[in-house]
Amino acid sequence: MLTISANWLQQNKRLIIITAVCIAIAANFWAGSRVPSLNDKASLGGDLVLEDPLGFEAAYPVEPGDPLIERIFFTTVNWVLTNRQGMTFGILIAAAFMTILSLLKRRSFSSHFGNTLLGLFIGMPLGVCVNCAAPIARSLHDSGTRLETTLVTMISSPTLNIIVLTMLFSLMPVYMAVTKVAMTLFFCSYSYRYCHVIYSRTNWLRRT
Repeated sequence: MLTISANWLQQNKRLIIITAVCIAIAANFWAGSRVPSLNDKASLGGDLVLEDPLGFEAAYPVEPGDPLIERIFFTTVNWVLTNRQGMTFGILIAAAFMTILSLLKRRSFSSHFGNTLLGLFIGMPLGVCVNCAAPIARSLHDSGTRLETTLVTMISSPTLNIIVLTMLFSLMPVYMAVTKVAMTLFFCSYSYRYCHVIYSRTNWLRRT
């Protein structure tokens, strides 16, 4: 038994190491950035005010009367500063996912439903915003996962994580919260059909 365990560890040591690195990156991001940020937003509730057109906090205030070029420049800088931690995490975890998937023989299920659930299983615990989910989704797609898994991961991560759901049911009437979750799940379940059509047409156009 010990020999079998030692052989299994030896054969899968790369997978174990990169999985541990992935967990460490995710835990550091959740504990140090994402969860505290979402908790702050949840505590403010309806009193939350955007300091910048593209972010909650503005390192460089932008006034409506400022010149257009100045507003564009400082809004871009504020957006970069707001998303620097999330995008750094997104790129790092995307690289980790690509490495993990390269070590796995099976990356998808035979049914669309199974691949959709896989996307939910990956996306919901991550809890990243849609900007940060983009490199993660790209890494999944380039690693050979199915289109529905990639799409559902990118949708479920910012909309169906536990803190966002808690905020949703705390701030909204129950019927609105249930409707929103139901529509999100419906979109996750069926939008892959349209994405397959669009993706197939795009590939056909590229070939021609």
